[in-house]
Amino acid sequence: MEVVEGIHLIRRVRGANAYLLRADEAITLVDTGLPGSAGRITDYVESIGCRRSDVKTIVLTHSDMDHAGSATRLKEETNAKVAIHEADAPRLSEEKEWKKVNGVLGLLLRAAGAAMRFNRPQADVLLKDSDIINGLHVIHTPGTQMGASAFTFPAGLCSSATLF
Repeated sequence: MEVVEGIHLIRRVRGANAYLLRADEAITLVDTGLPGSAGRITDYVESIGCRRSDVKTIVLTHSDMDHAGSATRLKEETNAKVAIHEADAPRLSEEKEWKKVNGVLGLLLRAAGAAMRFNRPQADVLLKDSDIINGLHVIHTPGTQMGASAFTFPAGLCSSATLF
């Protein structure tokens, strides 16, 4: 669904919202949802008259499975570069250990991760606060994840205040 010109919300992606930004002949994908969402995303890309190979960049808001779960498969299918904030890149590739969650929630998260086979990609582009990638301004928003980021368009580029 095109929410404003050039920005699409891909419906029914499991886990997190996935957005497609279309500029010229290149597509930027923001977040990929849980593992198993790649097919829905590539089907959407093709439904708007584009090719999978038009997806040039996958930008991740952070490395959790619900946002990055299909990044590896999409990277393989599109040959896109994966971009994430430099503080979250080691978690994405599992070079840095995940924060331990105890109790029932921790047990459920570990079981879900094992059942969904979250294959983690290596980041190709490391982002920093105030960087610009494909027209998106990076805003470092550390919270539950030290590398969490939000993205806005520069003034005048989009008709509405866009924040991912």
